[in-house]
Amino acid sequence: MDLSVAVNQLFSSIDPSLPENQYFPQFAKERVLWITTEKKAGKLSIILLKNTDNTNLYFEDLMASGIVEGKPMIVIAGPRFLDFLIEGGRTSPPFPQRQRNDFALGLIHETVHLEKENTANPAILQERLAEELRAWRKVDLNVVRELRRLNQPMNPRLIEADDALRSCSDKAECEALREILFPTETTR
Repeated sequence: MDLSVAVNQLFSSIDPSLPENQYFPQFAKERVLWITTEKKAGKLSIILLKNTDNTNLYFEDLMASGIVEGKPMIVIAGPRFLDFLIEGGRTSPPFPQRQRNDFALGLIHETVHLEKENTANPAILQERLAEELRAWRKVDLNVVRELRRLNQPMNPRLIEADDALRSCSDKAECEALREILFPTETTR
């Protein structure tokens, strides 16, 4: 199976202009459109990394992002993407709803990391954790919460994070969400 083809097919399936994606919250539509526009303009790269050895990607990481040589980049971890496809039940279209939602949410999460507000030094655990809390909270409040309200299927970890944020009254400093994210961040 060609993973690059699968990435492109899955990305095409989350196009907000498709009738089946009209339920996407406005924030999600804007972010997916931003990726498309920036990619076409050559201002954003999306790279499928076939080998994640010698990277700081955790085995559960589907995606990562950063600025490389002044240009925003989203990296999709090939081994994890293959697992994601297999776990989702489809390696080619038509992709199930949850698979499309989870892929869109991952990309949207990475666009939040690419915002100017991200000044975190990835080498410093507390800064990295603060940035993850910011990104998870922003995606949750702008997308996950609305998808839950619509009973859209998604990764249980997103629901767990939403429950944690709710328990903190959606505050930016949320110990319950920090406890969910901390174990993964300490392994990087």
